[in-house]
Parts: sequence; structure tokens; C-alpha cells
Amino acid sequence: MTNYADKTGRLPDFRVKYRWHTPDSGVPYQRPFQHIRSDFMYERDDPQADGMYMIWPEFERDDGVPWAEEAEIPTVGFASMWILSKDLRALHRARLAPGVRGFMMAGPHKIADVEVIELIGIGHEVAGDA
Repeated sequence: MTNYADKTGRLPDFRVKYRWHTPDSGVPYQRPFQHIRSDFMYERDDPQADGMYMIWPEFERDDGVPWAEEAEIPTVGFASMWILSKDLRALHRARLAPGVRGFMMAGPHKIADVEVIELIGIGHEVAGDA
């Protein structure tokens, strides 16, 4: 699979640092792999009341280059994040900022802690863009 930038023709929306939950963390374990289709949830949101969002990670090496599809993804690192729903971009633009925390989710389970470190594509849009 090609990376998301090549596939979509656009920049990622934001970048996070992540810490993957380990098998001994007390939650169902999901091994990290490139192009996992995990959902995203903001730290203080209630998944029942607020829901989750289709925002997919693309894991990156320290130099910002996406890991290859077959690479073993480290449990701590960086990921560019891709918002899938154009209809929700304004909502995320209002909520995202460096320091915002959240989770990568597999169903109802938190599989990784994330912290926004940079706004990329979403940070350069104006209200009428989507």
C-alpha cells in the first residue's frame, strides 16, 4: 500500500506522539501495525455520549517518513493522523491544538494514548475549506 499522502494527494491533518498499551496493561491488546484503521477519541469524551471518530494513524519513523507496511511498529513514537469525514473537519479544527490528548481505539478499547504535537493540514484551512 502506498502512504496516505500519495493515496489522497493531501497533507495529513495533524501529528501525534503515541504510546501503545502493552499486553500487560489490563485491556485487550492490539498489536500496532501500519495503516491500522483505529478510531480516535478525545481524552475527556464519553464514547457513549460523544462517540468516536474515523481518524486513522500512519506511523512514522523519527525522521517523519512513514514506516513500511511490513515494518514492526514501535510501541512509542509518532504518527500522522488523517481525518476521514469531510463533514466533521470544522468540529476537529475547533478541538485540535498542540497538547490535546486522546486515544486510538479498537472498538470500545483504548489501545494507545496520544498527544497532538502539530497541526498540519487542518491547521491551514479556513472556515470555508473542507
